[in-house]
Amino acid sequence: MKTIKEFELVTANDIIEEVLEKFKSSIGKYFESYRNHVYRVVNFCILNMRQHCNIDSDTIEKIAIASVYHDLGIWTSNTWDYLQPSIKMAKDYLSLRNKILWIDEISLMIDMHHKIKPYKGPNRLMVESFRRADLMDIPGRSTFGISPNHIQSINEHFSDKSFKKYIYKRIVIEFIKKPWNPLPMIKL
Repeated sequence: MKTIKEFELVTANDIIEEVLEKFKSSIGKYFESYRNHVYRVVNFCILNMRQHCNIDSDTIEKIAIASVYHDLGIWTSNTWDYLQPSIKMAKDYLSLRNKILWIDEISLMIDMHHKIKPYKGPNRLMVESFRRADLMDIPGRSTFGISPNHIQSINEHFSDKSFKKYIYKRIVIEFIKKPWNPLPMIKL
């Protein structure tokens, strides 16, 4: 971990590395760009959470699990409607590790991470912090009160590696293929 003025940048996480390695061939040429996106989301989520409370190692572990699985279904299920495949993989992972009590919370984090309006249901702080973290990885979006210096440091350490270019390209393709439902992962 690297310190950024009261914030320790998460630069490596065993869970993230283990899961990504397992799915490396599915992710293919987007492996490094997705890996960096996952770490940006982890760090943004931690910063969002720390605005409201102190967080413990279990919270960081939950954030890591949700982060590594949240978009993974794009590649493993070869679909743009990837939330349920991503949630299923996260549930399987948690079940195998006897973390069944975390399933609902992490499932919500993944399921609501593209929600347009703020999330107000169960596990609100965690789910909303995660939603905000993913939004923060879109250039020009709200910083949700996070220091621009922290955001810049995270983005410099985990460069985009064409991740956003890939996502924007996929959006265009989906608009052409399914103009009636090009973004099935978006929720109001």
